[in-house]
Amino acid sequence: MSRVIVLHALQLMKLRANPRAEYWVRNVILNTHQNDLSELKTLTDAKGDYFSMNKLIYDDIKSETIRQDILNHIRREATVQRAHLKMGTRKGKRQRLYAWRKILSDVDDTLCSSGGSYPAGIDKRYGKKVVYPGVLAFYRELDLGTQGPEEWPENRVGNLVFLSARPHVYKDMSEKINFAKFEKLRLVGNDGRKGLHTTPSLLAGDIASGRKYIATNDMEPLALKKFDNFKRYVSIYPEFNHIFICDNGQGDVRAGELMFDFFPYEVEGLYVHLVQDRTKTFGYEPERWRSKGLSPCFFRTYPEAALDAVTRD
Repeated sequence: MSRVIVLHALQLMKLRANPRAEYWVRNVILNTHQNDLSELKTLTDAKGDYFSMNKLIYDDIKSETIRQDILNHIRREATVQRAHLKMGTRKGKRQRLYAWRKILSDVDDTLCSSGGSYPAGIDKRYGKKVVYPGVLAFYRELDLGTQGPEEWPENRVGNLVFLSARPHVYKDMSEKINFAKFEKLRLVGNDGRKGLHTTPSLLAGDIASGRKYIATNDMEPLALKKFDNFKRYVSIYPEFNHIFICDNGQGDVRAGELMFDFFPYEVEGLYVHLVQDRTKTFGYEPERWRSKGLSPCFFRTYPEAALDAVTRD
């Protein structure tokens, strides 16, 4: 935890304020290993603000040499962690108590309904901002996995990240709105239902792709931006598998296909919430998907998605 606080303080004061700051970040990360490194990264992403590992490594650090030193170290440590799992060592057996899975999810028309409000989404079945029944439980169970406890431990940090098309603007203005919404979702409802099981992290879109979508109705830039965010994220968390949960209203399925094409061993599953006819999905090519071994789960309700997840290997 102390190393998380040090990294956060360095981000707050801005790394460029001190010419040695990037080296301090490098030293902190390179002197953290294996499961401790995974915990450091996850805790840094679970603070409920936009000072994330993604921002630290890819935006705050300007030296390409230091960036590659950090990413190479992360890859080496991930290789050791996966070796422990495969060999069933004592450390590997402890690792098996966790799912080692990052749950990446879209927001509009996936977590909550857009109410058909353009350009956020097209689903009019529910009112605007209504959280879909079962979605929070689906996130929680995917994060728990099959080997750990039945209930989410209060002191455990989760592995949920929202991959949004909404753009990052000046400083963290848009992110603050999203994190405030996520914090409200963590509260237990009046009916006793559990809220969001953990504080998620957020990977935002950009203005350029959003502007092109609005001007031309071209969803490819939205898909490419989400894929670009995913590429960065996988490089930070190579020791984890990844599940992408999205909807078929915009370019998410195309983004999911790109994720699978470039990272077939890291992408564990693609879940697609149907908010329009399946054949209207942007990039809908079932024959092409079958030829490459991609089998998205299209679902209308989250219990359907959960049934698919529990019956997969």
